[in-house]
Amino acid sequence: MGLNREHFRAIIFHNFRRGLSRQECFDELNSLYSDKAPSYSTVKNWYNEFNRGRCSIQDESRAGRPKSVVVPEKINAVRELIKQDRHVTYREIEASLDISMTSINKILHEHLSVKKICSRWIPHNLTNAQKNARVDWCKEMLEKYIQGTSKAVYNIYTGDESWIYAYEPETKQQSTVWVFQDEAKPTKVVRGRSTSKQMIACFFGINGHVATVALEQRRTVNSEWRNSKRKCYEECTPVSTTFYSKTCTPSTSNTETVIEHSLSGRRIVNISHFINCIQNLNNHGPLQCSFSNMKIMSEVRKGLNSGIKMKCEMCHFQETLWAEDPECKKMPVNTAAVSGIMKIGGGFANLEEFLSTLDIPPLSSNTYQKEHDNIATAWEKVAENEMYCAAMEEKHLAVQAGEVGGDGIPMLTVVVDGCWAKRSYRTNYSSLSGAAAIVGFRTKKVFYMAVRNRYCMVCSRAAAVNKLPGKHCCSKNWHGSSSSMEANIIQEGFQNSVAMYGVKYAKVIGDGDSNVYKTILDSRPYDELQVEKLECQNHLFRNFCLKLKDIVRDSKAGPITLRKCLGKNILRLRKSVISATAQLTKNEVNFDCCSILQKHILNAPYHVFGDHQNCVDSVCSIQRKNDTNWIPDLLQSGLLYRIMNVVNNLADNSKSLLFSANNNCVEQFHSIVAKFIGGKRVNFCLRRSYLARCSGAVISHNSGSFMSRVHKSMYNTSPGNFVKSTERRRENDLIRRKRKMSRPRCRKSLFLEKGRNKNYGVRAEKPDLSEDIFSQKKERLLSILQLSIEERKSIERKTVEQRKSPLWREERRKRLTASDFDRQMGDRLGGQKIRQMHGIYGEDVDDRQNDRQDATDFRPDRLSR
Repeated sequence: MGLNREHFRAIIFHNFRRGLSRQECFDELNSLYSDKAPSYSTVKNWYNEFNRGRCSIQDESRAGRPKSVVVPEKINAVRELIKQDRHVTYREIEASLDISMTSINKILHEHLSVKKICSRWIPHNLTNAQKNARVDWCKEMLEKYIQGTSKAVYNIYTGDESWIYAYEPETKQQSTVWVFQDEAKPTKVVRGRSTSKQMIACFFGINGHVATVALEQRRTVNSEWRNSKRKCYEECTPVSTTFYSKTCTPSTSNTETVIEHSLSGRRIVNISHFINCIQNLNNHGPLQCSFSNMKIMSEVRKGLNSGIKMKCEMCHFQETLWAEDPECKKMPVNTAAVSGIMKIGGGFANLEEFLSTLDIPPLSSNTYQKEHDNIATAWEKVAENEMYCAAMEEKHLAVQAGEVGGDGIPMLTVVVDGCWAKRSYRTNYSSLSGAAAIVGFRTKKVFYMAVRNRYCMVCSRAAAVNKLPGKHCCSKNWHGSSSSMEANIIQEGFQNSVAMYGVKYAKVIGDGDSNVYKTILDSRPYDELQVEKLECQNHLFRNFCLKLKDIVRDSKAGPITLRKCLGKNILRLRKSVISATAQLTKNEVNFDCCSILQKHILNAPYHVFGDHQNCVDSVCSIQRKNDTNWIPDLLQSGLLYRIMNVVNNLADNSKSLLFSANNNCVEQFHSIVAKFIGGKRVNFCLRRSYLARCSGAVISHNSGSFMSRVHKSMYNTSPGNFVKSTERRRENDLIRRKRKMSRPRCRKSLFLEKGRNKNYGVRAEKPDLSEDIFSQKKERLLSILQLSIEERKSIERKTVEQRKSPLWREERRKRLTASDFDRQMGDRLGGQKIRQMHGIYGEDVDDRQNDRQDATDFRPDRLSR
């Protein structure tokens, strides 16, 4: 049996009587009962109580509500309130009995078992005798009809009239009443007061409904009125039940009611189909009526496909004009709209805004999701077919090149890389979804792509309320980190290459940013083949330049002069490596070329910074050999060692540089994925949308004719003329652009210094100060310049070195010295004053330049002003 609070209070009281301090009592309890012991604050509070003379360890009685008001008296009181008023609310019970909402809820549902439901309205509450009388009369009429020989009933048109009432409907809350467990559902028989009414007469024949007519104001149905309508409707063709709109208004004519529906906005129509439907409505009935006699009844919308229900005023013929042909084998307008918005990287909200701007009724979210799921399934199917065709094409090219293993399986060179649904900015690797692709080196087409998802919205929402998710296509297939998605997908692609396409991936080209290659080697996808890794040339040079820039930005790496010199020569270092690689790749590449290129790369820093002892004449020109030698200074400062560490990493990948491979093809695929997902700015990872959009990117990358491939796969027909013309025009533009890029052109130099922006940033021009602010700054400066004699002497002693003293520079910015004051006041504005200002602020720069050229130590007083 565990100790309760009173037991601990007794122990505290015992320790108090023993004379132990608060801390000693707390330590003793903590050592005996560890985490079950009371806190130090509790011990302290009870010590204070015992010091005030308290001897009881029981809780003091407190005024207020009792712990529970759920007693028989309160339960009976609530029952009586409900019986008196079935519409009574929680607040009324609370005000009447002075009990809390929680207690009221407990009494109502646990003790009284009542619930609040809406009353059901019954228009006509007949007694059993009245119901039986109607049945008996109907049986009697049937017997008379069967026994008779005349069938004149076929010529009878009958009608009846009834009042149509308009009401202000009460809310659901107003209609709800309390019902006990054993009571029947409540009903309402008494009709409420109507706001308006209209008498309607309906006529029926042997074949069904003939017409519905609204009577004029203050007109009743009598024999005269019926006879006026009989002749009109005896010649009419019976029609089916009419659909009425909420906005219908009765006609004031003596014939049938003209029920119109007010249409607004724009609609998307198949123009040829719609015109044909209008033409077919001419001469549609026996009365020679045409389309001009048709009136709009209502509109039915199925997404963007609108159907306008029309009725003829003469023969009551009804027809629905659909904006799109339901038997057309082209892609429906709803599917086309959702497919188009997904292709440009949008979603439901983008489509809704676009259609609303065009004043077109948008799709509902349910319709959009239904079409989205159908499109996702179709895109995934087409993407699988495109990847299979690309793999077979790459396999055929490998066989032609003789790249076949001993077991007869073609050996392919592939390019791999991964992408994610969210940008990380090198700090936040928490994307919910990621994708990776394997691209053929020769065809540049994707033949393996997979997606990993860490989240499913349906499962997550069900788990939040402790329920099982409903039937759905779950998109969650990954439980690891986001950064490990790429390696897992590529490993899966290598392991399934033989089973899927009958090929092996012998060489892999990657960017080296992840542990993909190590994962491939650890999994050993092929028993007698070790996959060879080639680094992407672009990533090698990019990482090379970035690491050198990090050295330039590191203030602890060396003197600022040497770091600036390194920063100006980063591109020269890269260019020297590229030039050496280009010369070696002119001939056949072998192992000797790798060793020669390594030597060139390791000598590149010495060549760029002026030490040409180990340079080759074919690489190093005579003019470069006369450059200033910075190597001794770099070596003395230790900066050269850090540069060589970066250069060594590049030299280790000389084989990849000679192979001259890059992963631009897979980067192009990733750019298409980014387009499909809205530039990674929208979260499409909640369901299967990210997988569908990546599949669409595969189709677009491999085929170039996205809509044609999808349309033929879904409907076995070619798309419309506008789709084909657009794809043809874009294909021609691509060919023209490639032809233009292949022509030789003059490239701009990479070594031009960029000018400082005068329109943006800290150097942007600013407006003049206002007079008030200028006066305040002037007074503040004058107050700073008012120094005592001791302060002036102190400044004079500290600024003896003049330009070498930081204080001298700071103080000189605030004032004109005596040597310059006379010339500034006497000279005219112009070039002379500019030259004087350059002498003040640029004299130390001239000294450093002269020191480097003549190796002469200039003193501050050697340059006269």
